[in-house]
Amino acid sequence: MEDIARRLPEDVVRDLMLWQERFEAGYVFPTGWRSDGHRSEWLEQGERLFTVVEKALWSDFDVIPSFRGAA
Repeated sequence: MEDIARRLPEDVVRDLMLWQERFEAGYVFPTGWRSDGHRSEWLEQGERLFTVVEKALWSDFDVIPSFRGAA
C-alpha cells in the first residue's frame, strides 16, 4: 500500500484518508448510513477519487470501484 501511496500526489492521499474517515463517521453497522446526505456526499467524493486514482495507476493496477457496493 505504501508503494501505491507514493505514486499518488500528497493531496490525493490526504483526500483518500478523509474519505475513509467520512465513511466511518457516516455509516453505522448494521443499520447503514446515518442519512442520505452522508451517503450521497461520500459516493460523489468516491467517484472523484476513483477517477484520479485510476488515471494515476491504470498502467500497473486494475483500480476497482468496490466502494460502489457499500452504498
